[in-house]
Amino acid sequence: MKKRVFGLLTILLVLVLLLGACGQKTTTTGTTTTSPYTTATTTGPTTSKTTTTAATTTTTVQSKYGGTLKIAFSMYPLDLGYPPEYTVTQYRPFYLEPLMWLDPQNKLVPALATAVKTDLQTNSITWTLRQGVKFHDGSDWNAQAAYDNFELMKDAGMLPDQDKVVSLEVVDNSTFRVILTQLSYPIIQSFSTKIYMVNVDAIKENGKEWAYTNCYGTGPFVLADTQRDNYIRFTRNNDYWREGLPYLDEIYFRILIDTNTTTAALEKKEVDYNMNPRDLYNLEMFRSWGADALVENVSPVVYFMAPDSIHPSSPLANKMVREACEYALDRKGLEVGFFQGLQTALYTMAPPGTVGYDPNYPIREYNIAKAKQLLSDAGYPDGIDITIYGLVFDQQLYATIQGMWAEAGIRADIVIYDIGKFLVTQAQGWENGFLFSNIPNKGMPSTVPTFLDTFGPMPVIKPHGAMARSDAYTSLCNEYRTAIDVAASNAIFAQMIKQLSDDAQCIPVSYNLPRSVVYNYVHFDEALDRGVVDPALIWISK
Repeated sequence: MKKRVFGLLTILLVLVLLLGACGQKTTTTGTTTTSPYTTATTTGPTTSKTTTTAATTTTTVQSKYGGTLKIAFSMYPLDLGYPPEYTVTQYRPFYLEPLMWLDPQNKLVPALATAVKTDLQTNSITWTLRQGVKFHDGSDWNAQAAYDNFELMKDAGMLPDQDKVVSLEVVDNSTFRVILTQLSYPIIQSFSTKIYMVNVDAIKENGKEWAYTNCYGTGPFVLADTQRDNYIRFTRNNDYWREGLPYLDEIYFRILIDTNTTTAALEKKEVDYNMNPRDLYNLEMFRSWGADALVENVSPVVYFMAPDSIHPSSPLANKMVREACEYALDRKGLEVGFFQGLQTALYTMAPPGTVGYDPNYPIREYNIAKAKQLLSDAGYPDGIDITIYGLVFDQQLYATIQGMWAEAGIRADIVIYDIGKFLVTQAQGWENGFLFSNIPNKGMPSTVPTFLDTFGPMPVIKPHGAMARSDAYTSLCNEYRTAIDVAASNAIFAQMIKQLSDDAQCIPVSYNLPRSVVYNYVHFDEALDRGVVDPALIWISK
């Protein structure tokens, strides 16, 4: 039976603003005046290509500039230019930018701001803004524009930790400041990386409905044209602040939901890049066409099972029962058999190489005998009856887990939801079973912000309402919100990962790096330097 990569990989769950708080006294992050990823070339960069024959050697020079990149993607955003209501985040790097970017180790990197300073005496965060930047309509990006974006989010109730905001201040044309009641590194990070800047004056002039399909950002490409559920077209920003960039003339997103239709379009080269493939098991076929898998982000997507542990009537409210379910899950077997190596078994919620990973933590490996003993010790010698709740794309996976659990006396029904019902269930809760869920990537090279969106300190849109959190874990969440710098933040985060495992709060299942299928004439060699795809640095062989 043909296996599939998790369908959840193709579902971008709702954009969640990271709730945290913090900073350190008079600390500067990023003091350069240009981004480390800026190409300081004023003329078209070239690539030397040497062709050798028996008699002669010919060197040709190929420009990186020009061309249209055609991308297949499965979701059309209903809010291209109104930040408080963003849901589909994959498009943002093509035309929008935050104050700062994030690196894989959870540190800030200059973008529209060249530096950030904090002061514990005044509880302030101050950004020094990059000068000479223009919005796509030619208006100036400056401190007033930053103020307008923060105010827009605050008025909509979508500014992280806005209850701690005392004031927003325009210090001068290139300096923007926020005064708070409390500082911590998470809030600095959240304010710096999660508010993508748009020309708010254009929204005020044209209205919210206009902003759903129009936007003036500062990014490498300009939103030129769109038709709902059909396409989105971006053209080159010829006044981009990163000199010499972008390379491409145009990027054309074609909205393709059906897997077979997308594969056919890829085969005919109607698209060059399938940004969210559902099935990578046809990789050899793609390679025969001249395409291959592209790892487009260093931050893994994590898949897990969230229990109904909040209702006393649920057997999963008992930690020993949750542990039994984990011991009865053959994750290595799933990795080798079901996923065929495209997903990797996961035993804690921090994958290897990410912040919080502890290679010495004692994991719960597959052990049917131990699972049965734990069920008996918990008062269920005859096993339990529970339910697996999930999306339609992953039914084969659920059936495989169902079969594994049956060996330990864990009898599981399967309930399938469409995406709408799934999101409601995820937020409001479920009963007597596990909700199969994920921590999506959201285009960030660090796993920390997206983990916190799901597991705390205070997730807004994805609380996993039936999953209980222990007092010890909640205490660590609160401690995290007061961390004063990235080192303290990461140290507390590691404790949160450990406590979550100690509590058997959920069952980690697997992880993988976000991958897409792309033709070999599309080049990402420079575009992945920051740990995520940088659209400005993609180029096409002519």
